[in-house]
Amino acid sequence: NICMRPHDAEKRMRALAKAAVDIDPDVIVLQEATKWLLSILLNSCHHDTPCGEECDEPWSEKYFVYDGDANNAHSPTRFFSSDEDEDDVFVKRKPFMIHYLVIMSKIPLVAFQRNRFPETSTRRYMMEGVYICPTTGLSLRICNIHLESLPKNKEIRTAQLRYLFRRFSNLCMYPTLIIGDFNILREDPEPRIPKPYRDLWLTQGSFHDEGFTYNGTTNFLARRGFESRLDRAYWRPHTNWNHLSQKIEMSLITSYQVSDHYGILVVIN
Repeated sequence: NICMRPHDAEKRMRALAKAAVDIDPDVIVLQEATKWLLSILLNSCHHDTPCGEECDEPWSEKYFVYDGDANNAHSPTRFFSSDEDEDDVFVKRKPFMIHYLVIMSKIPLVAFQRNRFPETSTRRYMMEGVYICPTTGLSLRICNIHLESLPKNKEIRTAQLRYLFRRFSNLCMYPTLIIGDFNILREDPEPRIPKPYRDLWLTQGSFHDEGFTYNGTTNFLARRGFESRLDRAYWRPHTNWNHLSQKIEMSLITSYQVSDHYGILVVIN
């Protein structure tokens, strides 16, 4: 969750661009990536010494960008390049009010789609696509989500979780990674995750259930003074992968001042 507020937006998006270059992920999954914020991110310079108005080596050129408005991928050079996009009334008047989801992938996704949660009080939805590994040919379904926030919406959030896992329990053709901002607070009941889904946080020896990805006590961007594991990754293996030596690793990205949330890095070998 890259924090849709305008505070230090250019500085934060430059830090995110540098993180993307340093880590070099095959897929990037974002929440709260409004049009306005995404346009800054895709054009941010990742160098220690900024290139100036236009970066000599645009970091985002190697990614296909799937946004919340269309079912087609955009190349970053085409994204926000037309006068119509730059003059969009929404971007001018309310540039940080809609919870956009974005998936960026080095190769085009297959069967990309966006689906709205049936139980929601705001514009919440899920975004999914199938990533086919270019070296092994194996397919992986990736789902990006942002559930309802705030304590008062606990029942809605619980209903969204039930719908989410019910939907992806039926879609069993591919191994599945569900990742994003679940907005699960410490006072919420721990979600009942159906097998064979695994909470990747709990599979890591250095983590425990009381950890956090949102730190409202030390992160200067946080506006709410609490700690919670709002951001999660759930993994569903597939029987077709049983013959492989699978190693799933998860870690937090804490060294870049990007947002009021920490990033999650998932490595699937």
